[in-house]
Amino acid sequence: MSLDDRQPHQLTFPSADLIGDQAPVFSPDGNFIAFIRIVGEGTPDIYTEPVSGGPVRRLTDDKVALGGITWTSDGQKLVFSSYREGSKSLWVVPASGGEPKRLPFGGSIASDPSISRQGNRLSYTQGDIHPNLWVIQISGGAAMRNSEAKPFFSSATYNNAPRFAPDGKKIAFTSVRSGDMEIWTCDAPDCSEPLQLTFLKSLTGTPRWSPDSKRISFESRPHGHSQIFVISAEGGKPIPITDGTAEDKVTSWSPDGSLIYFASNRSGLSQIWKISASGGQPSQLTRKGGFASFASSDDKFLYYVKGDENGIWRMPTTGGDEIAVLPRFPAEHWGDWALVDKGIYYVDEVGHPTIKFLNFVNHKMTKIVEVESLPPPGDPGFTVSPDEKQIVFSQIDRSAVDLMLVENFNVEP
Repeated sequence: MSLDDRQPHQLTFPSADLIGDQAPVFSPDGNFIAFIRIVGEGTPDIYTEPVSGGPVRRLTDDKVALGGITWTSDGQKLVFSSYREGSKSLWVVPASGGEPKRLPFGGSIASDPSISRQGNRLSYTQGDIHPNLWVIQISGGAAMRNSEAKPFFSSATYNNAPRFAPDGKKIAFTSVRSGDMEIWTCDAPDCSEPLQLTFLKSLTGTPRWSPDSKRISFESRPHGHSQIFVISAEGGKPIPITDGTAEDKVTSWSPDGSLIYFASNRSGLSQIWKISASGGQPSQLTRKGGFASFASSDDKFLYYVKGDENGIWRMPTTGGDEIAVLPRFPAEHWGDWALVDKGIYYVDEVGHPTIKFLNFVNHKMTKIVEVESLPPPGDPGFTVSPDEKQIVFSQIDRSAVDLMLVENFNVEP
């Protein structure tokens, strides 16, 4: 956009099969922009393009999360934050292309770099949000007075997306304790004997158990787009269920284990689809948006959230009209609810953080227990045991970010 006429014009033209472009940064002379192009969720890389139009140059080929870009004052290099070695550190790459080199400061929790106009100062943020898994005792939809959350599973890295197996013997979750976001399992009720289940070395998450507790579905991005896989609960080679040409994610199973429900943008907007648990051609269920979903135990209804709109919704699994059963459920907590036969457990962020229960029989909402902190927004971090005696959820145990300054900055060794 020119400040003279304020009329915007399109500068980059990502192809229709890409998520798109974001985070543009002008070069010091204003002739180029650097930006992040996202092929699939969790698979961004850095590109540059002349502002006047021209060829797009790809500078990284890492397909990992990025934490900011800045140009050096001479416009010859770019400094960026990246998880390219499994931690959030600072790197430099020539604007003409080449192999990135890691900078000797910032450690493994550095992001948001910015270089001064004179080029002799670099600022960046250093810190992280660190959630771990906690457990709290409940009593089948009834309020608890003296129950307190206790540590369930923690490590020096990120842990989230817990899910009880239907037989109550194990819990699946995601963790980066091995260096990559992978699926892990542990023994309930104390999460002993943690075992890494996947070794895909790509952004992997949201495990969901089959009804017989023998298989786990999840999504991963080994080739760009998010793709649905199924793996034995004992380990082994993951089996692809979708072909990886769309953003397919956030699965759940039909009660008989024959179908997998999942969210996909293959029709444009995110909708809920279903597919045979052995693969095949999927079919679309929702028409007004859909994301995370669970089927009722009698397989008559599908309960779901939309991800970008408040509420928990319900529709027949055979298709039909939708109704809102919890209209005010916050969209940013899309993974923080659990469907049981008698109702829905969910988090409420209004006032003091609280876990509540919606009873399907009397349509009443009951406060189960207050907690210190809710799962981080946007992260799935909530599961209820099959006997409804435990809730495991993620909670931010540490959140500290400092603003750092490097004097006499020089990208050369």
